[in-house]
Amino acid sequence: MELDEIKKFVRLLVNKTRLPPEYDDEPHIRVGTDYVSVSTDGLRYSTTIKIETNTAFQIKMHDYLTDVDVIDIRSTLSTIEDFQPYWEQVATHLKNQQPLPTDYVKYPTYRTMVFNALEILADEDYQQQAWIHGNYPDKRWGHFTDAVNWLEDVGMFAFDDNWLIGYVLRTKAEVLNIKILTQAIDKLLDKLGNNEPDTAYLKDPDWKQIVKSAKEALRVMEDSD
Repeated sequence: MELDEIKKFVRLLVNKTRLPPEYDDEPHIRVGTDYVSVSTDGLRYSTTIKIETNTAFQIKMHDYLTDVDVIDIRSTLSTIEDFQPYWEQVATHLKNQQPLPTDYVKYPTYRTMVFNALEILADEDYQQQAWIHGNYPDKRWGHFTDAVNWLEDVGMFAFDDNWLIGYVLRTKAEVLNIKILTQAIDKLLDKLGNNEPDTAYLKDPDWKQIVKSAKEALRVMEDSD
């Protein structure tokens, strides 16, 4: 098969397929020297399709909810039109997926990182013992900068953080309270900078607002769990 023929056919199929609202980005089409691939990544499914000029093709659709590949096909085509039924199989999965459980998040490890950050930002006893006296309790660690980095690494400082629902956070209430916290952190860092010792942040009058916001955000997230 000719590369241009495959590319034209794939683009036609992509344009005919209406993805669920969770897919904020258009399917990503990549053209190599001897293949065309298209990939999508949504809240529940990650799908990659690759069609090669030697008639071989691969389809893999991973379900994040069950952590299994619901489609995993490797085969060959006689003509490019023979791929149509396989594409329809993928489109059916995307369109007919059942509603996700209310407690579902795509990245539970990231959610754990948020919990870890909130727990040390909300715990004034921990801050006094660990950051001032250097006495870290068993199985707990982390400075102020660590907590900020954990939140930043998983997108909690994003300009538009509503996209986090279903990925790391579960509810709009969680988003709102995380936003209040990150705004308080930004205010303190704008004032003191990023390189002060923990004791300098603890002594600042604005630190109380960070602790208060972290406690409320932690409470809301624990209620969701």
